[in-house]
Amino acid sequence: MQRQLLGILGVLLLVATLVLVFALTREPNRPPPINAAPNQKAKPVSPSEVRFVVPTKVRIVSPIKSDEVVIFYPTLAWFVGIPHEPEENSNHFEIEIHGCIFEAGKHAAGIKLIRELTGIDESKLSGEEAILFQQRAELFAVDHERGKAIPVRIGDQTYLLPESEANGHFQARIRTNGVPLKQMSGETFRELKVETVLRDGDSREFSGRVHLAPAAPPVVRVISDIDDTIKISQVRDKPALLLNTFCRPFRPAPGMADMYRAWESAGARFHYVSGSPWQLYPPLAEFIRDHNFPAGSFHMKLFRPTDRSAKNLFGSQIEYKKNEITALFEKFPRDHFILVGDSGEQDPTIYADIARENPQQVSRVLIRNVTDEPLDMFRETFTGLPDDLWEVFRETTEIKFQLKAKD
Repeated sequence: MQRQLLGILGVLLLVATLVLVFALTREPNRPPPINAAPNQKAKPVSPSEVRFVVPTKVRIVSPIKSDEVVIFYPTLAWFVGIPHEPEENSNHFEIEIHGCIFEAGKHAAGIKLIRELTGIDESKLSGEEAILFQQRAELFAVDHERGKAIPVRIGDQTYLLPESEANGHFQARIRTNGVPLKQMSGETFRELKVETVLRDGDSREFSGRVHLAPAAPPVVRVISDIDDTIKISQVRDKPALLLNTFCRPFRPAPGMADMYRAWESAGARFHYVSGSPWQLYPPLAEFIRDHNFPAGSFHMKLFRPTDRSAKNLFGSQIEYKKNEITALFEKFPRDHFILVGDSGEQDPTIYADIARENPQQVSRVLIRNVTDEPLDMFRETFTGLPDDLWEVFRETTEIKFQLKAKD
């Protein structure tokens, strides 16, 4: 009997020892080491999440093929350091890079979809209109390239950007200080050139511009709408809007380019915030250049013809525009802003809300009256704001506000 008890106790002791050893050695909740390989099933990074890149010294073989095209959108670099700290001596600048990579070519299915979305009947177009429609529809019908980690060069530094998203867009930021930033800009501290690193033997060039914050703020920044503000679009007339957007040469609003250039001479910087989709950036950039509007950053809407929202090609802009403008106010908290828009859509409402939320930064609101609304309608929209803060005009000669250069 005693021998049986000793045997049972021995077995229990052995089991207890094994359980203790197992408990001490297993680590079910310990996180992986910092340098461990990433989990292949981890949740992917959100496209809207800011991703920073650093210079690389490793030789990179460019993933850009000979039938692929890269477009860089005009972006910004801004100071994020301590207020009152000399900017050139600061280590707190951020450079933004944004672009798109796609395979160019005529894709019949995509162009057919644009025909359906716009309802444009090509048989009723003139020869010139039909050619323009084909060219602009093709901008919506390219094959976007996803998963492309594009190498870019700024000055003598090379950076490998995060992989492009399903819509071909890629975005990243770079942190630097004022000294190399000034050197990379050719000592002007006004803009940087960013260009792709291509494969050996590929002689093409894909490049873009990054607009720098001045070394001595505050400055005046002009946030400008495009459609019916600087370009005649007829937003309130949908058939005319679609023809003006897809089938006709873009026409400038009279006097706006002259006024903007005068403001540029006085030191103003420009930001074009539009409800148009990014696909229309190439013809819009050509329009800005050909009609002598000042260069500036572009802020446009993401749009994919195959998305559920595709039918809402020119939909409400309130949330989108407010977010884009608020982001600019946050990037440049010491600068002053002039908001320029038109009465065709929601610009007066958006700008009035922005002015109420940022009374120290908004210097002026200018609304081009393309709908012949009576002045009392605008007074209601701008209720609570000083009367001398906003103006409504049909012709630029009616504008009382004048931007003068700094002494």
